[in-house]
Amino acid sequence: MKKVLAVITVMALAFLGFITLAPAASAHTGDLNSSSVCQANGKYLVTYTLTLAAVPAGETATVSWRVGNENFSGTPTNANSMTVWGTQKGNGTITLGTKEIPGTAVAEPWAYAFTTFDKGDSFTIGSDGGNAKLSGNCKPTQPDAITGQDKGTNAPLCVVPANGTATVTSWTQNWTQAYVWKNNAWVLGDKVYQDKVNTTVTVDDKDCIPNTPAPVTGQDKGSNAPICVVPLNGTATVTSWTQDWTQTYTWDNETHEFVLGEKVYQDKVNTVGEPINQDSCIPEAPPVLNGTYTGETAPMCVVPKNGTETYKTWTQNWTQTAAWNDETNEWVYGDKVVGDKVYSEAIIKDNKECAPPVIIVPPVLPPVVPPVAPPVAPPVAAPPVTPAVLPHTGAGDVGGFIVAGLAALILGAGAIFASRKLGGRAS
Repeated sequence: MKKVLAVITVMALAFLGFITLAPAASAHTGDLNSSSVCQANGKYLVTYTLTLAAVPAGETATVSWRVGNENFSGTPTNANSMTVWGTQKGNGTITLGTKEIPGTAVAEPWAYAFTTFDKGDSFTIGSDGGNAKLSGNCKPTQPDAITGQDKGTNAPLCVVPANGTATVTSWTQNWTQAYVWKNNAWVLGDKVYQDKVNTTVTVDDKDCIPNTPAPVTGQDKGSNAPICVVPLNGTATVTSWTQDWTQTYTWDNETHEFVLGEKVYQDKVNTVGEPINQDSCIPEAPPVLNGTYTGETAPMCVVPKNGTETYKTWTQNWTQTAAWNDETNEWVYGDKVVGDKVYSEAIIKDNKECAPPVIIVPPVLPPVVPPVAPPVAPPVAAPPVTPAVLPHTGAGDVGGFIVAGLAALILGAGAIFASRKLGGRAS
């Protein structure tokens, strides 16, 4: 169409006598072409070029152009409504410009050019071109897929059997979210997940503590130290007591078990018992009693009897100690503890009852002789007799008296006999 229009124009001018026909090989040509690219923004960019050929040497072309739409409006015959592109000296291909059209377009818009020449060359060229078919599927550059990681923590699960701890599983899950073409735009598609990566830890959890055991109860018992009854009487009162207590369990987060807490005591209940014997409550013992018994032995006549008797005095010490009577709760003196008797030397005193008995001895008559008065001679005294100290034994002493009497009688008789004999001699 472009070339036909140029030939028709030349013929018309020749017919009118304005120009002289030149050989066909020297006719000016202007081919308008287009090319399209799909841009990253999802729109086509149409580039329009004009190739000038067979331009006489030394001539400069002035080119004007415009972009129409998808409907062909005819090869231009003038530069009305066009924009001057510029000039081109001689042959060559020039880029007229570009036009950005939606990526859904199925054909390029038509472009139109009108070229004139200088140097008195009245030859003009009307050119049209473009309108190449398009797929209508020009999309923006697909954005890179988005990647990310979801994180979460599952609900705690109590350890079985319950021990106050729970397992908590936290997880991560990587995902990729690619852009998809939808409604002529790139929009994010669904996330594509990888497998979850789980991490399980054990933590303390009060909700996993087992039921608290029942409190432990009990009772302590005891007795206070005995308290002496006043005044002291060897007895004491003893107060016994009871004290109830409660011991509750508490949870130990370190050992994960219940432990018994301290005992919580109630008030003591005291009971005073009956008095009991208590050595430490016995009053001070009374002093030890002591004394001396005195006496004398029964008197005994000296043997042989000489009118005296002998006896001895004696002393005998004694002590008496008190002992505590647990039944009567009092000090009671026990029996006297008596020592040995201590005797004095023998004591002699007169006692008429100890006089020797009088024994009458019948005289022994000598042969009858004429009486001669004898000279009087002093009597010969009997040798002294040491009286024997004999114990007085009662009835047994009679024999002693008899013996003593006989002895005295014999001595007396001997003295008389001697005196008489001496007298006889004298006579």
